[in-house]
Amino acid sequence: VIVMLMIFLIYIGNMNTFVAFAYNESDYENAGMNFLKAQYSVKNLEYNSLEKEDAINLYSYEDKVIAKILVLNRDQKLDYVVLDFSIDDIINFGFDDEEFLGNFYNKGKIYYAGQSNYAYEFESEFYDLSGNIIESTSFIDLQKTYIDNAPKVESGFDGILSWSEVSNDVSSIGLLPNSDWKYLTGFKWTGITENDSGVKANYFNQAVFNEQYQKKHKKSIKGTCGPTAMTNMAIYYDWLGFDNALINGNAYDTFEWFLNDLNWFNWDGEWWKNTKNSFINYANNRGYEYSMINCDNPNIVDFKRQIDNGNPMYTYLYVKENDGDDWAHAVVTVGWEEFTHTYQVNERYWLFGWHDKWVTKNVYYYYLRCIDGWDSSNEAQYIKYNDFYTTIVFSAFKLI
Repeated sequence: VIVMLMIFLIYIGNMNTFVAFAYNESDYENAGMNFLKAQYSVKNLEYNSLEKEDAINLYSYEDKVIAKILVLNRDQKLDYVVLDFSIDDIINFGFDDEEFLGNFYNKGKIYYAGQSNYAYEFESEFYDLSGNIIESTSFIDLQKTYIDNAPKVESGFDGILSWSEVSNDVSSIGLLPNSDWKYLTGFKWTGITENDSGVKANYFNQAVFNEQYQKKHKKSIKGTCGPTAMTNMAIYYDWLGFDNALINGNAYDTFEWFLNDLNWFNWDGEWWKNTKNSFINYANNRGYEYSMINCDNPNIVDFKRQIDNGNPMYTYLYVKENDGDDWAHAVVTVGWEEFTHTYQVNERYWLFGWHDKWVTKNVYYYYLRCIDGWDSSNEAQYIKYNDFYTTIVFSAFKLI
C-alpha cells in the first residue's frame, strides 16, 4: 500500500509529463495519430504505411472508459500512445513494442489508476500486468484518488492569460526556461508593434461593436466573439497594407458585414461551415486572392507551421466547466511561446542482467499568443494550450 501511494504522489507531481492536445473518447484516434506523427517527425522516423491496429479500453472500477491505448501499425511495427481522458493528457507512448502491448491481452477488462498503474481481475483477485496479486481495496482507492484529483476547469476564461500570468503559471510547474517562440509581424510579448510608418494596429473589443450595433439598430446583441475575431483579422491585413481589407475603410462596417454574411441572426448550428465560407466570401468581396487552411484537431506543430507561413488563425476554444456549463470563445492566434522542462529518470534495461541508466527527457509547455476580443485585445494575451481546452479548431486565413 505504501509503495502504491508513493507511486501516486510521484504521479501527481508529474501530471504534465507529456504535451496535451485535448482529447476524449470521441476524438482519441485523431488526437493519438497526430501526436505520434509529431513524434515520428521529431525523431526522423520514416514509414511507408501507417494505420490503426487496435484500441484498448482502460476502465474505472465503475466500468467507465477513462483512457485508451491507441495502437498503430507502422510498417509492421506496433507503436502505441496512452490517452488519459480524466486528465486530458498523454501519459505514455512507445515505438515497436509488442512486448508491452502483449500485457493488455487475454486478461479481460483492464483497470487503470493513472500513469502506469494497471490491474485486472480474475476469480475475485486483483493482479498487476505481471501476474502478481495486489490488494484490490488499495488499487480501487488509488484509482478513486486519481480520478478525484484530475484537473478541473472552474471557468473557461481562466485559460486566457496575460504575459505576467503565463510567467506565474510556468513558475508553478518549476523554473522553466523560455526555450522558443515566434510571432507574426506586428506582435511581441507585451503587446503590439509599429509598422515602418510608426503606426500600430488597433484591435477591437466585441463589447464596443455590440454597443455601436445597438445605437444604430436599437437592438441589443451579445456573444459576438466570432465576427469580432474575423474583423480583427481584417484589421491586421489593413495594417499590413491591404488597402481594401476593411469595408468602407471602417472596422465597424466590416464587423456588421461579417454578422450578415455569417447569418449570425439565424444561427443554424453550422457555425464552423459558415465561418469558413464567410472568409471566402470576404476575400471575393474585397477583390483579393486568398489561402485558407482549416484544422479540426490541431496540435502545436500545426500552429507553428501557420505562424511560420505568416498566417493568423481564427481559433475556436471549448471546454465544459465544473458546474456543467459549456464555455466557448473565438480568438485570433498570432504567435506561440514554448517552455522546456528538462528532467532525468532512471530506467532499467536488459543486457545479460538488469541494469539502471539515467535518461534525460524534455517536456514542453505551450502558450498561444492571441487577440482575445476583450478589453485586452491590444495587450499580450495567451491561450493556455496544455491540458485546458478540450476542443480547439482553427482556420488559417491569408489575403494574397
